[in-house]
Amino acid sequence: PACQTVFLSRDATYCSIRCSAAIEATARRSMPLPEDVPGCRWIALGNGKFTLVDQADYDVVGSVMWHDNGKGYAVAMIDGKAVKLHQMLAGKLCDHISRDPYDNRRSNLRPASKLLNAYNRKKRSDKKSSPYVGVSPRGNKWIARITANKVNRFLGYFNTAEEAAAARDEAAKRLHGEFARLTLPNDG
Repeated sequence: PACQTVFLSRDATYCSIRCSAAIEATARRSMPLPEDVPGCRWIALGNGKFTLVDQADYDVVGSVMWHDNGKGYAVAMIDGKAVKLHQMLAGKLCDHISRDPYDNRRSNLRPASKLLNAYNRKKRSDKKSSPYVGVSPRGNKWIARITANKVNRFLGYFNTAEEAAAARDEAAKRLHGEFARLTLPNDG
């Protein structure tokens, strides 16, 4: 060890308990990386999860001990504060275009207010009445709703969930623009 103080673990000798924990955590993170992505690097988050960053950003953030915060975001303690990797790279108010919080390439991050970021969020899992965002049953019909600029808008009654989802997707394109969360397949 580099320091004078020595801590003996059953497997090795370290300069401190803290150092031993860091080295053992690094060993747990050294599992096989996902497939290479040209111009990018993977950062291990522990528990078999990885986050993807651009090579230029890896040179800055690669030496930090990042972990998964349980919601899919890479987080590290820096100067006593929890810092999310994507916010460190693109600013406090940013959004993952693909909705994949493990993809922290700059091409997948864009500036976004809290309101715009909410337009792009995933469907809440506690609403199991419909597989579509903004669609729910009402009697023998389906209703579609959308929120834009903090105003909840009723889009109408429909015979099928798919018709309601199509109406909701059209409204999302019109009202949310590039942040629209579309729910029907092949809808771009």
